[in-house]
Amino acid sequence: MWKIIKVVALLLLTGTVMSCSSDTGQYDLIDDFPIPKDAHEVKKLNLGTKNTQQLFFEINEPYPSARVLDMYRKYLGGNGWKQCTSQVQGWTSHEDASSEPHLLVHKLTDYWVNQKGGQLLILSAMYYSNDLTKNTPDNEKQRVVVWVQRVSDLKDELSRLRVICK
Repeated sequence: MWKIIKVVALLLLTGTVMSCSSDTGQYDLIDDFPIPKDAHEVKKLNLGTKNTQQLFFEINEPYPSARVLDMYRKYLGGNGWKQCTSQVQGWTSHEDASSEPHLLVHKLTDYWVNQKGGQLLILSAMYYSNDLTKNTPDNEKQRVVVWVQRVSDLKDELSRLRVICK
């Protein structure tokens, strides 16, 4: 289970590790995705190449709100995407030791595929807390990441992530 969480965390944090481009170029994988009106700190990034793109924003939502993820679930389900399942379900928490002080990350993650376009999408809502002992976040700042990648071998990538799509 921790292996999957680490892989997802690495994928979601790729924008801070890889050479990112936030140019005003086209974001063909994420341009059509809706953004809530109350979102702020909105960023669109090409991660390395235009085959991997990320939409990021923050929104004030009390934990454990899934309002924004529900909006995306409805959008994706109506636009040719299929939701997948992973070994990790529901809200999870893990310590992020990549910063000082360490933070506690509360996260809800969905996996989606678009077989026709050969695309993998990882959708996450996260809260970061300074208090490592609490089961709930110490704030209402939800960070949302929509990460989309064109994948040449979708079946292999899903197997690597241990994600099942029917």
